[in-house]
Amino acid sequence: MAVIGCSCEVVMSVISVDSNVQNAHTHSVPTDMERLLLAPLVKIKQAVLRTRQETVQMDIRIGLLQHILLRQTLVAKQHLRENVAAY
Repeated sequence: MAVIGCSCEVVMSVISVDSNVQNAHTHSVPTDMERLLLAPLVKIKQAVLRTRQETVQMDIRIGLLQHILLRQTLVAKQHLRENVAAY
């Protein structure tokens, strides 16, 4: 649900509420309108966090595959050298 014609004060209060929600020591409870405005931000933050986690996992997988490929290349070169030396 898009909010059109939103004033700067409302946006600033939403940002303020968002930072207050993240602070564990705050005692203010966001109103329904503030929650409505915060919901997309929370979803975006969750998506960004998920993407970062997936990126870390992919980096680990890529590193592992690079290691395996390098190791196999070195083993193949060693076998080739041994075969050439045997003749």
